[in-house]
Amino acid sequence: MTMACRVGCGACCIAPSISPCAALPDGKPAGVAPVYPWIYTGGIDPYLWEPIPGVQTLDFKPYRVDLTPFAGVLSDGGAHTVAVSVYNANSYFLATANLLAFEDHGSSAVTGGLLTDTLTEPNPVVQENIVAGAGPTYTGSVTVGANRSFTISGYVNTSHGRVETTVNQTVNFLSKQEFDVNANTDVQNAQQTSKLDSLVTTTGGPLAGRVEKHFSYPLNLGYSYVVNADGSFSQTTSSDQQDLVRVQDNPKAGKAMISDLSNEVNATDTLKWDANGNFLGPTGAHTTQTYRLHEPSRGCYDRTITAENQKLVSVKDGPGCSK
Repeated sequence: MTMACRVGCGACCIAPSISPCAALPDGKPAGVAPVYPWIYTGGIDPYLWEPIPGVQTLDFKPYRVDLTPFAGVLSDGGAHTVAVSVYNANSYFLATANLLAFEDHGSSAVTGGLLTDTLTEPNPVVQENIVAGAGPTYTGSVTVGANRSFTISGYVNTSHGRVETTVNQTVNFLSKQEFDVNANTDVQNAQQTSKLDSLVTTTGGPLAGRVEKHFSYPLNLGYSYVVNADGSFSQTTSSDQQDLVRVQDNPKAGKAMISDLSNEVNATDTLKWDANGNFLGPTGAHTTQTYRLHEPSRGCYDRTITAENQKLVSVKDGPGCSK
């Protein structure tokens, strides 16, 4: 038996916080889903995402938490609860999950147990370096970081014999926001990295082998709100968001397979208002998205699209995945 939990966990930026999703069978930590910096189509500046939305905005991909080391425990015939929690979500956070179970049709019952579980609750480090001055003014930064490494191992006695599964993962999160705020200017810059490196090793059974997975979600945001001397004001926003995934499957019997995904949206836009507060519209909007996917079974897809002032202006195929 193998088990997995598909978790949808995202964050609406900007927020200097850490909110990883965690799967919890019977209240015991069992896995972590990394934070994905999801931005909805109205985020920060609605014109920023027209006609090209942010990465995963219209196609949010759930992360699969591998619960296979707990399969022997969860199939012991007793009642168990598998839940998802979001750490440090003090007010409101959307999360959903589905439990996937694959049965051993060659056995009437599957026994087993948990061998190792070093996963603990997250312990984020927060550093606030904000200086308040007359005016008032606020300058400085807020940084939130959390790093964890853990091993979870378990076994099941199946119709194929004893199968052991070990999950080794490292999860790193860092969010830094810089502020320069006064009566006429509000400048905020944010850099966020969310990474997860996973190695799942299976011994015994037909699926023996190693699977490496690497997830990285870099995000850089720039925000500048300026009030001019004549009373008019403007807001300029820039965003560089990426979704990077690499999977290497090394079965014990068979050829290794590698798949790579790179999806990046880079956007900028300026909104303007006159001195009476009348909205004058967006200006200077520019967006590019480059999507590259290489899978052994489906070959390579590589394309870049570009938009200017809320209109698509070019579609270009890239050089391919070999370059």
